[in-house]
Amino acid sequence: MPLRVDIDESDLKSVTRETQPRLSAATVSFFAVLTFLCFTCLGAGYAAFVGVGGFIESGAAFTPRGLLTPATLTLLALTGAGGFVAVIQERKRLREGEAKDRVKHGLTTGRFEFHFTDAFLIVKGPLATRKVRWGTLNRIEETKNNIVFWRRGRPYAFIPTNSLKDKGFYERLQRVHGPAIENKLSFDKDQEANPHAVTFEWRKNDLQEYSAIYEARFDGRLSFLRAIGEWRPWRPILFALAIQLSIGAGVIGVLSASVAAMAIAFGAAALAISIFFLDADYFRGPAHPLKRDKEWPFAQSEIITVTLADAGVFIHRAGGDEIYAWPLVSSLVERPLGAYLVLSPRVVFPLPRRSFSNRVHYTSFVNFARSNIDGAKNAVAAKSGDRVARTLGAVRKKKAAKTPAAPQQTPAPTNAPSPAALRAALNGTKGRRRRAAR
Repeated sequence: MPLRVDIDESDLKSVTRETQPRLSAATVSFFAVLTFLCFTCLGAGYAAFVGVGGFIESGAAFTPRGLLTPATLTLLALTGAGGFVAVIQERKRLREGEAKDRVKHGLTTGRFEFHFTDAFLIVKGPLATRKVRWGTLNRIEETKNNIVFWRRGRPYAFIPTNSLKDKGFYERLQRVHGPAIENKLSFDKDQEANPHAVTFEWRKNDLQEYSAIYEARFDGRLSFLRAIGEWRPWRPILFALAIQLSIGAGVIGVLSASVAAMAIAFGAAALAISIFFLDADYFRGPAHPLKRDKEWPFAQSEIITVTLADAGVFIHRAGGDEIYAWPLVSSLVERPLGAYLVLSPRVVFPLPRRSFSNRVHYTSFVNFARSNIDGAKNAVAAKSGDRVARTLGAVRKKKAAKTPAAPQQTPAPTNAPSPAALRAALNGTKGRRRRAAR
């Protein structure tokens, strides 16, 4: 039987108040900004007051230069006070706007039906139906006024306790569906698709780890120098240092009329500009390239789908498909940020970890690839061994056919009489015949 629940604005306020963390990152940053502005306002105001008081006590004449420091401190204090008030008002408007947005659509308010099946929690609303497996929920929590279903660290759905007639509903819910939540969801059910397929955005730096391995083969013991030079934070660090050096040398050059200082300033400025233009993606992001081609603002990188099957590796990208048999894949290299399907030392397909749904997905994908690569290598080795054996057999048969056969000799009988004995026996037979004739 489905459970029908009416949820209104007061229920939303109640569950928001009960589930919102008391000390969130937004709250900490809010109070940190207020504290900074408060100390800035008070410190600058006090310093301005002390400066003006000392200026009056000294009896010096009021000059613009003498009033410059107190005026600056006073302006800083007023700015801090104005910022303090502006931050509080902005926070208040944000809270009010979030509260209004929660009740402007039928996704959160109205009459809902909760269906509790063996595999799914189904929530049917006025304009939407949501279905989620029990294994994907983090927990079910009973608060003061609500029963909250948590998913990925935030409330997924809730049931106000004032709409329940059964007082033991929460205990029965935990007893029936609690084990499914604690056991988590298996990978196959979570994917509900081919687990050996992954789609991701191929970025320029996805091959960075493999490039380091490839170049280390030629660099030898000095490969660490390349790693230090390619350390990504070097660019913003050098950019900041070049800006500071340019400003400092420029000020010194203007004040002291030094040509060397001005040359250093212009050189540092040129270095900063070159770093900015050569690595614009780092500073501006991929959404704001300096060079915009005809495809901008659409995908500036390549969307690629890698699917593993028994027949081989299927690559789908914009405008074409590729199929590579497993004997062509030489190896699979794993690194901290992902894996790489190596077809040849210069033809590599990255598999970044960020494109996999979880660790089980990644492990299943990699193990399937390894098993097929090893199986293809064994099949190729066995086929090569059979080919060698067949070749050797054919060579032996060919040599045997070319060798002439030896003439066959009929062996003499073992008990045959010698020729002399045969002649004596023949002469004796003839003599007996003559004597008998006489």
